[in-house]
Amino acid sequence: MLKQVLTAMAVAAIAVAGNVVAPATAQADVNVYVTPGRHTVGGREWNTTCAQYDANITRCRADIKSGNAWVFNNLTYLAADRDVWLDNPLARPGAFTSAGRDWVTSCNDDWTGKSACRSFIRSGSRWVFNNIVYLTPGTVDYPAFSFNESTGKLTATVTPSTRFFAMGDVPLYSNPDGNAAKGKLVKGEATIVTQREIGERSEVFHKGVFGWIPTYALIKEGVEPPADKPVAPAPAPTPTPAPGDDGGSLNKGSSSGLDKVNANTKKVVRHIWASYPAIKTMYGWRDGGTPDHPAGRAVDVMIPNYKSNSALGWEIATYFRNNASDFGVSYVIFDQKIWSVARSKEGWRSMAGRGGDTANHKDHVHVNTYDA
Repeated sequence: MLKQVLTAMAVAAIAVAGNVVAPATAQADVNVYVTPGRHTVGGREWNTTCAQYDANITRCRADIKSGNAWVFNNLTYLAADRDVWLDNPLARPGAFTSAGRDWVTSCNDDWTGKSACRSFIRSGSRWVFNNIVYLTPGTVDYPAFSFNESTGKLTATVTPSTRFFAMGDVPLYSNPDGNAAKGKLVKGEATIVTQREIGERSEVFHKGVFGWIPTYALIKEGVEPPADKPVAPAPAPTPTPAPGDDGGSLNKGSSSGLDKVNANTKKVVRHIWASYPAIKTMYGWRDGGTPDHPAGRAVDVMIPNYKSNSALGWEIATYFRNNASDFGVSYVIFDQKIWSVARSKEGWRSMAGRGGDTANHKDHVHVNTYDA
């Protein structure tokens, strides 16, 4: 649908790259990029025209007066659904080449705000602002990117909805089709997902580099990777009790790792021991996996006779959801459903099937907390 966009824009930028004015110059009461007519902003004269680009998109062109001539400044595409742009690089973060020129697109940055992308084109040693694409809010949730026009460096800030973890050591590929790896993510390592998928691979922005990894290798919100059964760590020395601890071990029966969890998780554990006598086993700290268990932020509450006793699991899961602020809870998982503080309004969300009952959290409630 937009196959002519890149060619047209590249030609415009090549012709007048030296005359393009940085976006900050045009910030005033009147947005000269989207308001038709002539305007005086920042001591410069502007002329903006808008027209229907195709059935779904309106495009505005802003020209700025230089001497006695009007010269091209930028193109702005008014809000449209992300799907309308398909995989056009003007509407997604990343670097690309068009008509022999180098381009970079930054999305959701400090200047554009959310649901927008702006592109720059290299002109000699400079990066020059060229266009803006506005996207309908809610049709995409990109990470917050930032582009340094002096260095040409693109950086990103993770958000709760774009933070994923590697379920195991996994190669980082240069493109969705190739097999040559250019790096790797290690088990439990966090990365930023750009929400672009092709085939069975997802694009990530990892340590300043775009790459691709198998979608199945990504897991959301720090949930521990699938396992046949919860892994009990080797016995560890009981740490010196923290202020407020009763001095005794929290491990009872075959439980383990409960003395090495953080203060919030200890509150969860103590409440369960005191309030749910049917619970006989819990697992806290363990070595390996995603950061939550090794960091002492999580406890797995094992439900006895879980196939006929899911009511007890839901009672515990619901209690810690309803009292999340009192215990410092960040998210709860049970019976293949997850609730999190970050997405509280969405309630319990279904999770993809990951194998057996333990991997799908049917035999235990996973309670995760913030560091105290």
